[in-house]
Amino acid sequence: MTQAYSRLARFKDIHSGRRGFIIGNGPSLKDSDLDMLTEEITFAANKIYLLFDQTSFRPTYYAAVDLIFLENFHTTVAELDTVKFVPKWADRWLQPTAATFFFQEKGLPKDEGFDPTFSYDICQGIYGGYTVTFTSIQIAFFMGIRELYLLGMDHTYEVPKKRGSHPLYGEVLLCEGEINHFAPNYRVAGEPWSIPRPDYQKEAFSLAGEVFRFHGGRIVNVTRGGQLEVFPRLSLEEVLQ
Repeated sequence: MTQAYSRLARFKDIHSGRRGFIIGNGPSLKDSDLDMLTEEITFAANKIYLLFDQTSFRPTYYAAVDLIFLENFHTTVAELDTVKFVPKWADRWLQPTAATFFFQEKGLPKDEGFDPTFSYDICQGIYGGYTVTFTSIQIAFFMGIRELYLLGMDHTYEVPKKRGSHPLYGEVLLCEGEINHFAPNYRVAGEPWSIPRPDYQKEAFSLAGEVFRFHGGRIVNVTRGGQLEVFPRLSLEEVLQ
């Protein structure tokens, strides 16, 4: 284990017995939802910062794993005042700091199907699931959280017809107008993004639910609407009352 990964050991069971909330960036997410979570342990990702001028909420933890996103927005990520988790390959743009932690990214075959695996020890690596949410789930588990709620996980994508090419990633989508996220400016016209794989995401989520249940925990979907039916549902208000 390298020194970069051994730094992650400090998070082992740090929130044992506590609950956590993973916040997706789907169109159902509202700034008022975040206002209700200011005292909770929260995990957010990608462009959640677009809501920071509308709420006092700031996530406890932040993660980003998408190559195209980090390539284009790493400067903003570096400036976020929260604990951040990013893959080791992102060290071409980000420096290790007291609040920036690198992990080994494992298991993302692109052309040979997908057989998800769950990491019980993030010091040894975190498995990909074609969504940063699966990354955050594994981090939360390592931290000892066994009661986990997903918010803003609509699990729906309107895919544009325009395509482009990325020298490292391959085929990408080109935004034709933002309708997949909480903010109309989440992506601008022509901005490249990776092709979503909700089918693979569903497999990863199913495995995560099994792991939590086996260890006496649960993952619950508190998203308003959407199509993520892998997990049981409750409303956010029911959970927080």
